[in-house]
Amino acid sequence: MYKYEFVGDRPIKTLSGLVIASDFKRIAIGNRGSYVEFGTEQIVPSAVHITATHHYYYVEYKTTDGIKVYYQLHRVSYANYVPEMWYIAPMHLQGFERTIRTVGRLD
Repeated sequence: MYKYEFVGDRPIKTLSGLVIASDFKRIAIGNRGSYVEFGTEQIVPSAVHITATHHYYYVEYKTTDGIKVYYQLHRVSYANYVPEMWYIAPMHLQGFERTIRTVGRLD
């Protein structure tokens, strides 16, 4: 598992250059890795669409260039994800750099 830091410019873009958000809130780190957290006011609505995949804890979306985006519905025990926030893995975004390899959970 890797920790990430933001070293890029805003707005936030996918690796293909699609603008998906004006900015981000934080990088959340849990047992399943790092995720960039966005508020609804930061997401570009035309850049995401809902998929047929619904889970108890989140609703899965995809960007128009195919990246998974999660809209959190409920808290989970393995990370400090916040309900009503959006999450994307930083490896799919420009400006997020892997900094250190970690073992286990970071909060």
